This record gives sequence, C-alpha cells and structure tokens, in this order.
Amino acid sequence: MKSFSSLKDSALKTLENKWGQFVAITLVAYVIGSGVGFVPYVGTLLTLAVIPLGYGYSIAILKNYRGGEIQLVDIFDAYKNTEVLGRVLLTLLLRGVYIFLWLLLLIVPGFIKSISYTMTEFVLNDNPDLKYDAAITRSSELMNGHKWEFFLFSLSFIGWFLLSILTLGIGFLWFTPYYMSAKSAYYHGLLEDEANKEPYGPDDYVKVLPTE
Repeated sequence: MKSFSSLKDSALKTLENKWGQFVAITLVAYVIGSGVGFVPYVGTLLTLAVIPLGYGYSIAILKNYRGGEIQLVDIFDAYKNTEVLGRVLLTLLLRGVYIFLWLLLLIVPGFIKSISYTMTEFVLNDNPDLKYDAAITRSSELMNGHKWEFFLFSLSFIGWFLLSILTLGIGFLWFTPYYMSAKSAYYHGLLEDEANKEPYGPDDYVKVLPTE
C-alpha cells in the first residue's frame, strides 16, 4: 500500500479543475439525502429509497478517479435499471443489518465490521456478478489485514472533518469528494496489493529462475 500522503496527493490530482463540479454534485446529494427524512408519513420509506443515491455518488467519485467524465446524472445511475437497483439496494441494506447486529454485541466489533464492509459499493461496481453476501464478503477479503491501517487513514482526515463542522457543515461540500477520492485511491491500493500476493504458478516460477 502506498503512503497516506501519496494516496491523498493522487486523490487531489483527480479533483484539479473539478472542485466546482463536485461541490455541486455533493450539494445535490446532501440535499436529497437529508431532505427526504423530513417528508411526513413516508420519510422512512424515502430514506431507504435514496440509499442507491449514496452508491451512485461513490461510484461517480471512483469513475472520476479512473479518469472518466462525470455528470450530475451519474449519481442516479442505479435507478436506471431495476435489476441494478435491486442488487444495490438489497446488498447495502443487508450490510446495514449486519453492522447493526454486530453493534448489538459490542461497539468495537460493530465498528470493525463496518470497516471490513466499507468497500462494498466499489465491489458492486467492479463485479456485476456479485451481490448480497458475496459482495460484502469480497469487501471483507480486500480489507483483511488493512482494517487498522484504513482506520488510521480515515483518522488522518480529522482536521478536514473538524473544519467542516466549524463552517457549519459547508466544508463537507469539499471534504466529502476529497475523502471519497482518497478512499478510491485506497481501494486501488488494495487491488494492487492483492494482485501482488497472487501465488506463482509453475510457468511463473520458471520465468523467475536465474539464467546462465
């Protein structure tokens, strides 16, 4: 895994000349996500309905990190296909249930599990064949041996978080895309680490034998 500073630098680089765009996208996501809870009678139901919006936001950030062009409508991608919508919604709901059940045992195990499951959105995007338990398990596999490291990585953004609070939440419009871009960088680091740990097969072993 690259250093924290390297991951952050790569995240900031992907946001160059795009801050205005991502501040606007973040604002729209926040307004919709927080506003539905205040709708009388159906607020809870609408809150569940906007879960795929958070997924769409995460994937838009990942797409930008990978050099893709982003538009505001990208955060609504999960709603364009009922199969994708069901897959995303049910998987993320299941993740929430798992975390809640772990929290019922003890706070610390629940917190650890939430870190294990944190890459589920990215896993869903990169593996269309995975859903529900399989996608959550895949996230856990990627985070195996990296949970404490990711906690420290997230903790390194504490200054940005506190500043966002001091600005009455306005700072989150900049902090959120920055943090999510850095998380995308971390996700790529996990994939690279996993690829480097792949065991050698017979043919690979022959290739690394010294030649005379």
